[in-house]
Amino acid sequence: MDRPGIYSVDAGSGEFSFDTCDKSVFADVEQLQGRVTLTEEQLDEVRGFVNQLRPATSSACGFDKPELTLDLLTSSKTYLLQDDFYACRPLGRTFVGQIDGLANFLFDLARTASRPPPQKITVVSVGGVAGDATVEGDSTCDQNLYARTSSVDLDASELTWDFCKAAAGTNVYRIVHGRRGLGVAEAADLLNAYSNLEPVYVTECVLDKPNIDVTVETSKGTLHYVDEASCDEIPQGARPVKNIDALAQEFSLLVGDPVNESGAGD
Repeated sequence: MDRPGIYSVDAGSGEFSFDTCDKSVFADVEQLQGRVTLTEEQLDEVRGFVNQLRPATSSACGFDKPELTLDLLTSSKTYLLQDDFYACRPLGRTFVGQIDGLANFLFDLARTASRPPPQKITVVSVGGVAGDATVEGDSTCDQNLYARTSSVDLDASELTWDFCKAAAGTNVYRIVHGRRGLGVAEAADLLNAYSNLEPVYVTECVLDKPNIDVTVETSKGTLHYVDEASCDEIPQGARPVKNIDALAQEFSLLVGDPVNESGAGD
């Protein structure tokens, strides 16, 4: 938790308001402000974090963390609480531990609420896609064998795919592409995976894994995400993120192992 922010949750109405900052794909730093209604599940998580708070047991003092305070209003009393990380710097509040979890959870809610809703998401996995055969022979699919492209148009509720695949036990590659409708639950799973993409500040190349590239069209513009573990040079305007594998996996589960719908050959 290293960004300033003010968060407020009304447990009765479920209203969540926030004013914070985040490293953005549209700018180096973006202010996040808004007001949304939390689901009952989200409210239960907030209550769970509050119930984990415990009185401080030491007066130790740190120096490398943001200062966290919490005003907890009940029907009978207002509790003024402060992170015990700075127990040597009293502010007239009660010191408590484990306040970080609540602060981080509220920030994640603010980030998710502020992210522009996607209209179209395209995932391209390049290199070693599970289930695809090794490049051999003279197939015209050779150059695209490792580029597995899946795309979903959320406005039209349509899923499309396009990649090369070899029949089991052969080196005969064929272009496999097709389209189908997307169910409500399927769209919800994709949006959940998309909401979990988290910008990172430091990347680390990991060999022997697919490079995953995600393009997202929104009402505010087009976003470009790449895997934090990519060994390729990050394109200008792209943002390295974690959890991109989970989004690609959602697409793989939806596409499955389809037969060639077009009849395109090798």
